[in-house]
Amino acid sequence: MVFAAHDWQCNLFVCDVTREAGAAGRIPARPSWPCPTAGEWANPNARIPNWRPLKPGEKRQPGDVMAYQYPYSDATGHSAVMGNNGPVSSHDLTPVDNNFPNPHNTPVTSNSGTRGNSLIRRWPCSHSPRFSR
Repeated sequence: MVFAAHDWQCNLFVCDVTREAGAAGRIPARPSWPCPTAGEWANPNARIPNWRPLKPGEKRQPGDVMAYQYPYSDATGHSAVMGNNGPVSSHDLTPVDNNFPNPHNTPVTSNSGTRGNSLIRRWPCSHSPRFSR
């Protein structure tokens, strides 16, 4: 997938990475635009087949999807894929851990106030997705 300069499309990055890993995140009820938004990744009630929210006490690990909800003017929140050195939300593989400072299902705050709840999802199927780097 090609991303335009200055285009806030973290959810498309997450969809691209999970699809290439063989663990596509999709919203089946929306076939014309199946890629979950950041807000949907962060919503524990959103139905994203094969991707379950972490249970209390589970630790994040590479391949997990991290997201939080926030009503930005041009986005529903922010999402990333957990890499070996922290969450990654762009093709340059730079960790963005400061965007995800709290464990899942806790308020994520910034200088502008609460961003909503963060959530981490995991692909628990019998085959593990193949994430590189």
